[in-house]
Amino acid sequence: HISYHPTEPLGEELLSSGERQHYTLTWQMEFLWSGDQCYLAHCYPYPYTKLLSYLDGLGTSQERKKFVKRETLCHTLAGNICPVLTVTDFSASEKVMVGRRGVVISARVHPGETNGSWMMQGVMDTLTSNSKLARSLRSNFVFRLVPMLNPDGVVVGNYRTSLAGLDLNRVYKKPSQELCPTIWSIKKMIQEMMEEREVILYVDLHGHSNKHNIFNYGCHDHDCDHTQFLNERVFCFLLSQLAPDKFSFPSCKFSIRKSKRRTGRVIVWKMGVANSFTMEASFCGSTLRPQANDQVDHFTTEDLLSMGRSLCEAIHKYHHFLNSTSYQHDILATLAEQLIMKCEGSSGEEATIATLSLVQPPPLLAMVPPTTIAKDSRSAQATAMLNRFMTLNLKLLERESSTSGSGSDEDNLRPSKVV
Repeated sequence: HISYHPTEPLGEELLSSGERQHYTLTWQMEFLWSGDQCYLAHCYPYPYTKLLSYLDGLGTSQERKKFVKRETLCHTLAGNICPVLTVTDFSASEKVMVGRRGVVISARVHPGETNGSWMMQGVMDTLTSNSKLARSLRSNFVFRLVPMLNPDGVVVGNYRTSLAGLDLNRVYKKPSQELCPTIWSIKKMIQEMMEEREVILYVDLHGHSNKHNIFNYGCHDHDCDHTQFLNERVFCFLLSQLAPDKFSFPSCKFSIRKSKRRTGRVIVWKMGVANSFTMEASFCGSTLRPQANDQVDHFTTEDLLSMGRSLCEAIHKYHHFLNSTSYQHDILATLAEQLIMKCEGSSGEEATIATLSLVQPPPLLAMVPPTTIAKDSRSAQATAMLNRFMTLNLKLLERESSTSGSGSDEDNLRPSKVV
């Protein structure tokens, strides 16, 4: 019983003249008790108290204390605690610990984007579990998790700003320790972590109000070569393979607009973290799951929690990618094929590698050492695809992959019924 439609449909002539189309959202709701007080939320609530209760629950397990450390990143303007978790296998030797790569994940810099907290809980659930995936991740990485970067904004009910009225995702370049203590502190934390170890990934979890699906905003170096162009997109591509019903690789954008130059993902990228992303989850839902009558499948809390799990799986796959030459070759070739087909509008005039079992990653825990790529037919076709990609004009690639532009409107919210 939810409908989103044009308030007064405008003709093409008015739209082309710059007139803005306005929309109406309608829904039906039955109140069961007279005199009751009800609150309406545009997304599933995730208050500060829920986070603290969840973290308290983690601390009750003696087993988890072997791999979870809870600390206070800083105190906010209102005196609230901004918690930070370190997740890794602390039983390892100092030599092993130093060799582990680092990952930083944050959420709720914009307090109204509660879907970010649900994805973060999915991450925390996964990393602190006793699964094979969690044990492998804790053995290979040091995770620093900041689940709520703007506790004050969450407490007072702001949608986007802090208690000081600032958009905290626009102050990363020169954050004030007095006015923006959480941003000053997380930036300092990342800098210190980079001095200790290689930090391979930063992800800031958000919600998006006018696009479907889940996707990433990344960063692009315009002086890059073809190999770096592919590497900028590998992590997003892995996510799309692991969560094909939710995560849209074509919706990912890698431009850095002027208005975004002081955001977390751009500043952390400039600090030297090559994979620095804003992960956006639609407030609406997915167009990647077939529905009758063009309906959109609305995201549930379980969808968002599972996206957090998929993020952890993608980190595991990326670790495999960094350590296996053959897997690198396969993934880069598959990614190159997708970009070639998009640039050329090809439906596969030449032999593709879609049937080479490259899209499906190997078993989750198949960790193999670097190997010499066998000269078999699969490898030969993958090599041919990469060689073909290397001949493409990089400017064409940038334009066709929406690197420099505002991106396609194909995944924007359209008038529709929502399930």
